[in-house]
Amino acid sequence: MRAHFGGANLGGTNFSHCLMAEANLMNALLTGAILRKATLNDAAMSGCRCFQSEFVNASLVRADLTHASLVESTFKGANLSGCSVYGISVWSSVFDGAVQADLLITPESDPPNRTDNIVEASSNSWAIHTRAKGCSRRNPR
Repeated sequence: MRAHFGGANLGGTNFSHCLMAEANLMNALLTGAILRKATLNDAAMSGCRCFQSEFVNASLVRADLTHASLVESTFKGANLSGCSVYGISVWSSVFDGAVQADLLITPESDPPNRTDNIVEASSNSWAIHTRAKGCSRRNPR
């Protein structure tokens, strides 16, 4: 049975050691949520907002983090291998010892482009998207 928390306010909830593979956390609010050693493999987390959340030693293998916001959150020792991170926003989050391999930084409709660093993915997603749409960093006057 899959957990369905799409759009839910899960602020402050303790999900430590929970098995939440393939869970629906799309657009969920995870402010201050604790997910230490949680298993979130293949979870749908697109658009979720993580502010001061703890994912220490959590497994997020192949999780969909497209358009997610990770602000002041901790991912020490977490496994983020194979995550989709197109459009992700990362600010002041900690990834010490985290496995960050094969992160997909392009939308599903585009040829795949991957990186091994989520902070790099955050800035590269923007650059790839704007190039594809014919945009530039400056607006001509």
